[in-house]
Amino acid sequence: MWEDLIHTNIDNNDDEEQQLFDDNIDDEMPVSVTLSTAAYNNFNEESGLWNFKCRSKHSPRLKDNNELRKNIIKRDQWNDSNLVRCSDGCLKGPVLFPDIPDNTGPCGSGWLKREDDDNYSENGLTIHERQRTLNIYTNFAPVKCDIHIRECYNSISKPCRILWDEGDLDCLHVLSRDTAAGDEIGWEFVSMVMNSSCTFSSYCQFKNEMYKTRHNKARFMNQTVFFNFWFSWASNMKIDYSKVETSARGTSTLFLWFCADHGHCYGFHMTGAEGRKDPALSLYSYLETPPQDVFYDFACNLQEYCLNRESGYYKNELFFMTFSMATPTNVLVLLQLADFKALNL
Repeated sequence: MWEDLIHTNIDNNDDEEQQLFDDNIDDEMPVSVTLSTAAYNNFNEESGLWNFKCRSKHSPRLKDNNELRKNIIKRDQWNDSNLVRCSDGCLKGPVLFPDIPDNTGPCGSGWLKREDDDNYSENGLTIHERQRTLNIYTNFAPVKCDIHIRECYNSISKPCRILWDEGDLDCLHVLSRDTAAGDEIGWEFVSMVMNSSCTFSSYCQFKNEMYKTRHNKARFMNQTVFFNFWFSWASNMKIDYSKVETSARGTSTLFLWFCADHGHCYGFHMTGAEGRKDPALSLYSYLETPPQDVFYDFACNLQEYCLNRESGYYKNELFFMTFSMATPTNVLVLLQLADFKALNL
């Protein structure tokens, strides 16, 4: 990214982040409130994609990606044996800057001096980007890294400049001017949610406890900042969940949608084991607008799953628990709240 983009992009980004991450974030605000706001501001109903604001424009690396593995191993070296602790519990990490291009800059000047030059540096010429320091949250500690811009060696006119890539080559997801974490943090949260029903709050507490075992002042992101980090990280994958496969092939178990008043079956799909994913994704995949009210024997977890996964789509949905099922068949009862008395449970 060249010099003519620096002032327009960086200045505008800083102004937007001041509004998004400073003025509007309240450490005491429940995630449910933040999630409700996110449904209106960050979901594109036409495309079916999330669009949470962040600095990084690249997609996160898959968890089995070799580049991610290499960067995780590199970040594992950011520890007390190799780095110095600051008074706030953060480690002082390396400077992050753009790689040296293979070609010369647009002005014709190079990015490196000759090795016999008195001003030679193997990293070329870099300058601090507006005193920017990025807090990178790793598996074990928060690490402070200064961000530098690369300049060419043009001593006659204004030198060419290249901006840092906002974490692309380092497999980092950069939320704002001063907050980032590796893709491994996003995948770790996914794994804990899938295997232990972890929440945003409990994950932040878990990381805080892990950090404090190494330094009592070290802290992980607060719950609301991590919420914004994770959803922007996930939205950068650009996954359209309306195209997710919801039916298990080769099985004979039916999941059915019924109207309790009229006995009409609105639809079905094959599934191996019924769970909250079945009603959530079958609705999202085949209905442009979800029903106003859903009655289900697992509605408590279904509501949490729907709002965490596709809050823009389910933002006006009401979920109600049923106390028993009309038949042994797994049935979803779908009706208007006004007709609830007609339901024979």
